[in-house]
Amino acid sequence: MTLDDFVARQVNWVCQAVDQVQQRGLNVPKRVEPTAGKKCPKCGKPMRKRTGQYGSFWGCTGYPACTATVQIGSERRRKKIAKE
Repeated sequence: MTLDDFVARQVNWVCQAVDQVQQRGLNVPKRVEPTAGKKCPKCGKPMRKRTGQYGSFWGCTGYPACTATVQIGSERRRKKIAKE
């Protein structure tokens, strides 16, 4: 099988799958980031869980206007990461 034949079969399969979903009227929800009811200490907007260089943290959904963050995890773990 050539690469063109393979790609053509994949395109055909995906088109059929999309048609089936549309015919059934399935609603695929968008991924929602967990906020766990946390509110920004600066502006009061919901906080969103994010992952950065030093681990997970809560970041304000009002970014870039609001740059508030709240670290997740123990103080001891944060000190260990800072030393590395």
